[in-house]
This record gives sequence, structure tokens and C-alpha cells, in this order.
Amino acid sequence: MTAQESLAIITETLNNSRKEVTRRSGRFFILWGILLTVFSLLVYALWKTTGNAAWNNIWFAMPIIGFPLSRWFGKKDQAMHVESAVSNIVVGANMTAMIAVLFGLAETISGVALKNWAIKIAGFVTGIGGLIVYYTVATGLILRNQNK
Repeated sequence: MTAQESLAIITETLNNSRKEVTRRSGRFFILWGILLTVFSLLVYALWKTTGNAAWNNIWFAMPIIGFPLSRWFGKKDQAMHVESAVSNIVVGANMTAMIAVLFGLAETISGVALKNWAIKIAGFVTGIGGLIVYYTVATGLILRNQNK
């Protein structure tokens, strides 16, 4: 097999896997997007009307509501895994890594907006530290699975 044929197979596998993941988990993205929007508007409205920053504690209810809903949506589509080892590594690892960096970036931006160095540093540590920890753990798991 030539290098071009190998690259074509890998590209096709990644594209098929990406489409399958998007098709099957699109409702989860929509669910969490709706929850994020609703909670953002709720916290904003309550904080704006009362002037009390304690309303930020409502954010803790988001996973309490979201995870059961995700589980309920997930029961309709039990077999949600991609068959390709290449796509599992690339799509799954990149998505998780991207989420870690984006959460850190969001926290850092909040720190900039609030002019608070502690929040800026915590966001940076969350994003970059989470990325490093994830890749360290993921690499160990991949190597362990390859040795089996």
C-alpha cells in the first residue's frame, strides 16, 4: 500500500467517524448548549435584579440537571462508540483536550474582565494543566491498550 493510499484510508476513516460522532451526539451538544444559555440568562437576570453575586451558585445545579438528562437521552442510543481505533484516539482525544483548553480560556477571560489575577492564573492552570494531565493519562491508556 502506498503512502497516498494509507493517507486516503485514514482520512476517510476520520471523516466517517467524525460524521458518526456528530450524528449520534448532536443532541448532547444541543442539550448542554440550551442548559448553558438558560443558566446564563437565569444567573444574569437574578444577579442584575438583586445585585447579589451569590446567584452564581446556581451554576452548580447545571450538572445536577444536565447529567440525568444526558443519561436519559443516551438510553435511546446505547451503542455510541466509534469502531475505528484511529478515530477513537484522534477525535476523542482532540475533543477532550479542546474542552479542557476552552474551559481554561473561558476562566482566563473572566479573570481579565474582572481584573482579577487569581482567576486569570486559575484559568491558565485549568486549561494548560488539564491539557497536560489529559494527554499524560490518555497516552498511558493508549500505550496500555496497545500492549494487550
